Amino acid sequence: PIERRLLDADLFFETGDYEKASTLYRDLVDNPGFKDKPGYWRTVFKLGESLFKQHNYMAARKYFRMAANPAAGPDYAMAVARVFEVAVATRDFSGCETYEAAMPGLLSAPEAAYAFGKYLYFRGAKGRAREVLAHVPAGTALYAKAQYFIGVIEAGDGRLDSALQYFDNAARAAADKDVEVHGMAVLARARILHELGRPKEAIVALQGVNVNSSAFVASLFDAAWMELKLGELQKAANALDILLMSNPGGELALKANALRGRILSRLDDSEGAVQAYEEVSRTLGPVTSELDKVSSNADALDAYFRWVMERNKGTFVAENPVSEGTAKWIEGDPDMQTIVEMFADLARDREDVRESFEIVERLLWALRSGGKLEAFPGLKDKFLKLREVAGRFLDAGARVGDITAKELLPALQGEVRNRYEAAVRARQAAMARLRGVPRDYEGYLKREKRASEEYQELEKQLFLVESLLKVQRQEVLAIEEWLREQLAREDRGQITPEREAEIRASVDAVKRVLIALSDEAAGMRQALERERAENRAMAEAISAEDAARGEAVRALEAEALACRAAAEAVGVGLAEVARTGGDLLARSVAGARGVDPVMKNLLDVADRGAAEYEATVVR
Repeated sequence: PIERRLLDADLFFETGDYEKASTLYRDLVDNPGFKDKPGYWRTVFKLGESLFKQHNYMAARKYFRMAANPAAGPDYAMAVARVFEVAVATRDFSGCETYEAAMPGLLSAPEAAYAFGKYLYFRGAKGRAREVLAHVPAGTALYAKAQYFIGVIEAGDGRLDSALQYFDNAARAAADKDVEVHGMAVLARARILHELGRPKEAIVALQGVNVNSSAFVASLFDAAWMELKLGELQKAANALDILLMSNPGGELALKANALRGRILSRLDDSEGAVQAYEEVSRTLGPVTSELDKVSSNADALDAYFRWVMERNKGTFVAENPVSEGTAKWIEGDPDMQTIVEMFADLARDREDVRESFEIVERLLWALRSGGKLEAFPGLKDKFLKLREVAGRFLDAGARVGDITAKELLPALQGEVRNRYEAAVRARQAAMARLRGVPRDYEGYLKREKRASEEYQELEKQLFLVESLLKVQRQEVLAIEEWLREQLAREDRGQITPEREAEIRASVDAVKRVLIALSDEAAGMRQALERERAENRAMAEAISAEDAARGEAVRALEAEALACRAAAEAVGVGLAEVARTGGDLLARSVAGARGVDPVMKNLLDVADRGAAEYEATVVR
């Protein structure tokens, strides 16, 4: 049912499983029957938000733009804000003019004002950006970020004293609330103090950067540089030692080692200086060598971008032709980062298309099978209630038969008794076969719940298997990465070509096993999802129940005839009992059979709806 899928989607969203949440939200948004439901616009926004959290900006933009209208109610302002954030993240500002026009009425919403201010900044309208960011009121969650951004604008325009004030505002507002914003604000404030010729104050300020902030490592480099300028060589060296202990990697590590070598030379520590410069060489050498190979080899470039598109799929389809360290260098370049993100977006879009086809396929399975009523909750509800009515007629008939038999059997003899007794036993046997069948609406719901729990248990077991396979894949990928790192070194990590071949052969063997197991798990999941979509077990159970009900109806009908025949073989008092019993049994039969055409009409409606729905899905 739609309500259950919505609850499941919300649960996945709240627990941070945005991939599963987006799949369920998309299923709901694409369902024509959900569009007029009260939660439709909220679901559209949450679909965009789930995709946004996965950095799938291109797909998220579509749904944020859908939700960026007053009909979305409380999500309207946030949807507009996300439209601007996606534009900044993708540097694609096309179509944003429409939402700019709506902003005067949304500036009171802090999220919208902050996102619009950032958007204006990246569009080059820094003056307007500053004015809009100033609308974010103090005390709100985004105030510190807005103040920080205004500080960046002020600093960029050379108004350092003003920038210092805004960074100070941001640091105070973020203290004990947002360690990242606080760290960036304190670091920015220290840099402004240094530019203003106040290095000692700047060094003191840097000590306020929280160690849990991503700005902490950068603050250590700044502190080292400032201490160097003040002639405090040992303090500068100590700051760099702490920095390098954090293993920052990339350009910062190179800069830190280079600066450390320079400082140690001035401290007459020639051995330490040589070690620092050798570390720079060891880092840059393999990176330079790999970059040269990749840039001069079209196949290697293709392999790299194929890896970018497939690295998050958890498969062995693509192998990174460069080491992790070199990959970080490539993505550290702003221009290359934009290109890499573009390819990553393409990969996510391709994955979304694949998932959409899977959803369509599951829907078609359901529409073409006994599970078609699952697509029409209203019809299904009526169908189950009709079955409850039919069951009540049968139960009433069985009670009448038992009461009548208790009175008639002792008084009957010969062939009449034999015929009547056989009819009673046949009816009792037929009703016994219905003993495990739900008798009322609640019973049907309980049976569905049990079936759903069985599916969930199977899914849990399958999820455990998939998780174990994922862990094994990560271990294999880690071995491959270690091998690439070793081979990228000048001495190949002392790995001979023969040893390399042995390692690769061993890894390839494990990969083949994991691929086979993964394919088998994928097949099991598809079969499970198909079984659940088609609801074949339930359809088969209902078909068997229908056959048993038909047998019970025929048995009641035969018992009604036997009752009427018995009325001719007993006295006046019992004859009235027999005729009344026969009439009531006949009414039970008529009532049960009267439900059949109504259920058939209902199923015909479901068939027509399924055919129309299927035609829409196929288109």
